[in-house]
Amino acid sequence: MSKVVFLGDSITLGVRTGVGPTDIFSYKIGTARGFSSIVNKGVTNDTAAGGVARLSADVLAENPKACVIMYGTNDVYNGVSVASFKASMKSMVQTLKTNGIEPVIFSPPLGRSTPQITPFPPYLVALAEIGYEESVAAVDMYRRFCHFYFYYTATDFNALYLDWAHPTAAGHTAITNIFLEEANNNSLVA
Repeated sequence: MSKVVFLGDSITLGVRTGVGPTDIFSYKIGTARGFSSIVNKGVTNDTAAGGVARLSADVLAENPKACVIMYGTNDVYNGVSVASFKASMKSMVQTLKTNGIEPVIFSPPLGRSTPQITPFPPYLVALAEIGYEESVAAVDMYRRFCHFYFYYTATDFNALYLDWAHPTAAGHTAITNIFLEEANNNSLVA
């Protein structure tokens, strides 16, 4: 049995009013990539430092083949420095690699609130740097989500969100489609 764990905050958790367990991107991506077990470890209000604290119990104990890590929204919201955010993300990636687990980094999709939009670019750069430095897949969901859905589709951007940050079922489908288009075909395969 091949297992994938999705680690992150409430965006990863996904299940909300009108969004069921089979609507969320973790389920859709895990299924599309052929995993027989998909474990969602999204926790509301979590930050990358929280992910570091939970990594052993929530990921290593599950002994998955791969782990998708999505953090950033709450780090920006709570004023976590870019350096601290990067250190936490890099620590998780390195720990996963050391334990033979394939790490995949996702940036969160666009948070539609000016206090979060303005400071976000340096956090995106940090995630890209980790991907390069650690030779792991790093999907810039934030920029890709904005670019594809805001400029190139007829999709009503508001229909992708329940609020300023959390995706609707259509938003989860958009995240899934972006991952399947952007990720290396050899990445995150059961």
